[in-house]
Amino acid sequence: MADRMLLDGYRQAGYEYLIMDDCWSAKSRDAQGNLVADSRRFPRGMKTVVDYVHSRGLKFGINAGIAAKTCNGYPGSLNNFERDAKTFADWGVDFVNVDGCNMDPKKMDELYSQFGRALNATGRPMLYSCEWPMYQAQSGITPDYEKIAKTCNIWRNYAAVTYNWSQIYEVVQYEAKHHDLLMNVTGPGAWTDYGTVVVGSYGLSESLQRSQIAYWAVAPSPAILSVDLRSVDNAARSLLLSPYVIAVNQDPLRSKASQLPQKNNLDVWTRWVMPRLPSGDSSMVLMVHNPSIRGGPLAFEITVADLGLHNPRGYVLQDVLNNNTLIGLFYPSQKLSVAVPPLDVILFKATITDR
Repeated sequence: MADRMLLDGYRQAGYEYLIMDDCWSAKSRDAQGNLVADSRRFPRGMKTVVDYVHSRGLKFGINAGIAAKTCNGYPGSLNNFERDAKTFADWGVDFVNVDGCNMDPKKMDELYSQFGRALNATGRPMLYSCEWPMYQAQSGITPDYEKIAKTCNIWRNYAAVTYNWSQIYEVVQYEAKHHDLLMNVTGPGAWTDYGTVVVGSYGLSESLQRSQIAYWAVAPSPAILSVDLRSVDNAARSLLLSPYVIAVNQDPLRSKASQLPQKNNLDVWTRWVMPRLPSGDSSMVLMVHNPSIRGGPLAFEITVADLGLHNPRGYVLQDVLNNNTLIGLFYPSQKLSVAVPPLDVILFKATITDR
């Protein structure tokens, strides 16, 4: 996969991590109590794998568990946080995802904080990905997002994404419902992870692939692919590698999206993005999704000013999902009208102009 990321242009587009999920280790620790790679699949050890990934210009991520056992029954890190953090650092790991299986959610505040301190103590920068709030929310505990954001770089709030649109849309609805709770803690170094991107898999139609990538871009959520890159078709690859979609996701303003009230049963999201004028007025991304599974296209109409766009010199509107095709120059008093087919989406960028 490291070679494929390079050959197909994923690394060049900005996908920088290759992350190994659960089941990579031996079923037990070595005689010294250290985690070791499965010798059958990785006969030369994990350090060799990490070095190879680095040689391809990529960073390496690995899965760990907060409990004594991982989700699939492999050795977890409970009572070994410092030891395992040092092992990961010695291997050259750049990203550590810590699952929460087999652990009492009430204990996660302290345990995830301990593991985070152990990772930091190694002196090696390692992105820390947590599943802490997801397990607490499922148990009826309100997560302490202030603490989570200070401890983890990214975190999951909801169950893992599957190759099923209904479940993906549940993730989006959950994040929207808890938007206000997350708004104040999300920013550089601390991001909500909606879950993996499954664009290019067998489970989603082209319109649903557009819908997932649009939601993840506008949110923004880390784009962590869960797909066999060898089988991704051209349409899906174009979406995943689109510089315009990636630019929305990675916009340097680092703001978080807001959901507007539904219009004509359409989901409407906006987010402030660059460029920004010296006056403080910014550009905007607009996403409109039709969640209906039947019927024809639904009409969306809104005055530009009602989106919060008041620059008298107007905004250049482009269709992000259609190679940034120019739609036109729009002024605050003008109406924007589009039709969105069932289970499809539009993603527009309104770039502010001072000319």
